[in-house]
Amino acid sequence: MNARRITSVTAAAAAAVVLSTATASAATTVEQVHPSDLGGAWHTGDTRPDGSLDWSTTYGGALGTGAAVLSTPTSGAKVQLFTDAHDDTHLRDITELGYATFQAVAPSGSPALPSLNIRLDRDDDGDVDAYLVYEPYQDDAFYGNAAVRAGEWQTWDAWHDGQSQWWSGQIAECPQSTPCTIDRLLELYPDAVIQEDPVSLRAGSTPADADFNGSLGVNQGSGNAGVVGAADALHIATSTGVDVTYDFQPDVRLTGKDDCKDGGWATSTDPVFRNQGACVSHFTKQ
Repeated sequence: MNARRITSVTAAAAAAVVLSTATASAATTVEQVHPSDLGGAWHTGDTRPDGSLDWSTTYGGALGTGAAVLSTPTSGAKVQLFTDAHDDTHLRDITELGYATFQAVAPSGSPALPSLNIRLDRDDDGDVDAYLVYEPYQDDAFYGNAAVRAGEWQTWDAWHDGQSQWWSGQIAECPQSTPCTIDRLLELYPDAVIQEDPVSLRAGSTPADADFNGSLGVNQGSGNAGVVGAADALHIATSTGVDVTYDFQPDVRLTGKDDCKDGGWATSTDPVFRNQGACVSHFTKQ
């Protein structure tokens, strides 16, 4: 795992762009996330056979030039990209949550997109007992099917001051057919907390060697055959001071010591160099 590149920016320069539908705070921190971060604070979770995760500039990005691309060519395929950086965050403390998507390939008329997922410990006992799923087309109060447009980046506010609609296969009152608002979920489970749990909620089709970690991120679930979607600009803010936006980008790998010059060393993400000398030394030793 490499050190993460972190950039502080004003809300006007980043948060308002990332979540144009949300109320942006005074400043957010943008963290670039790369493939080389997998296995650290980022995980492929319950990714299943035929599902694939790529990091690509093919469709651009909501931030920067790249994004995470999720592909499910068959109905049983599934792809996840989760972080564990927000474990132990209570649902009641979240003030903003959202992300951006790009529908690249989908059956005609389909609103399928990468969804936003939370692994939820409903009673704060340390065990995950529900997935919360946010899909823009399911959020009829703010978006719905007609809001999804193919071939362009769109940002989604998944919070709306607690009025956005989420569903769960483990919460009888909030099935996919009739999602619940966040406020209703908090009425049901006031102590609900985002939590990582590598054991609970494994499905029979989950590979035995799956990196079943992480608690917040994007998911393109089974039942979405023939869908390719990109995700970027995952944003979360809390009343406890967290305000971060994740910018998914391919790794930058230099090819020789000449690439270290003129600030090139600072662009490398795999590995990350502390200065130009360390970069030159890396290639000299090869």
